[in-house]
Amino acid sequence: MTNDPETLDRKQIEQDLRTGNQVIVQFSHPDYYGFLLEEVDELCARLDEHFAVRFYGNHSLSFNAHTLLRIPHVKIRQARYSSVITIPRRSSY
Repeated sequence: MTNDPETLDRKQIEQDLRTGNQVIVQFSHPDYYGFLLEEVDELCARLDEHFAVRFYGNHSLSFNAHTLLRIPHVKIRQARYSSVITIPRRSSY
């Protein structure tokens, strides 16, 4: 499990998956995932369901569900958040 990574080590992720491990990249705050989501989505497109992405937070934060639009290739989506999940109104995506 990788928590709030600054970069993604693609070689390590692929090696872990080849050895039968599940790889979970998790983010606790938008400051940590904003710049990595495109790379996460590329990995989701190439890898199987053993590569997982998790968003979590605390009671003071809400999760903007539009974030999921930036990772359309993720295989499984689950929402478990201890606070509020928000879907702001937007005219276009």
